[in-house]
Amino acid sequence: MKEGQRVKEGEVIVHILSRQTTGNLEETEAAVKKEKANLELLKRGGRPEEIEQAKEEVKKAESKLQTSSEELKRFRGLFDQKLISKEDLEKKESENAVLNSELGIAQNNLKKLQKGATEEEIKVSEAEISRLEAKANFYRDQLIASDLKSPISGIVTHLRPASKAGRLSR
Repeated sequence: MKEGQRVKEGEVIVHILSRQTTGNLEETEAAVKKEKANLELLKRGGRPEEIEQAKEEVKKAESKLQTSSEELKRFRGLFDQKLISKEDLEKKESENAVLNSELGIAQNNLKKLQKGATEEEIKVSEAEISRLEAKANFYRDQLIASDLKSPISGIVTHLRPASKAGRLSR
């Protein structure tokens, strides 16, 4: 803007730059991109190497449980012959129950990787994207609102150096 310059009604005469608002907008736009990438991952499901690893975890858990179940049968026989205490049998039963639980967890992890995300997880991610996009739009609107526009058409007659805002005359 210079003295003597013609301006039209509604023309931007001063743009007040807000570093904080600009920074917030950039940060929010980056968060939108990140959440969109996350949504794609949720929709796609597990990577082949993750699924293979989960399958190995299931095999390992099955093997441990099988070994533990065989030991538990022996412990029950020994208990029936009064060769071990009830406490030893209960400890082995407890270990077997833990291994059975671990197998269930491994199987559930594998199913989740093979199936992909649940509908609820996808909806949560989509809602987060909508929230972030609304936030980004708010920051864009704030930046647009920081533009000072000429209320009339005219010529800039005087600029104030401190504020860089000019006076208009008809």
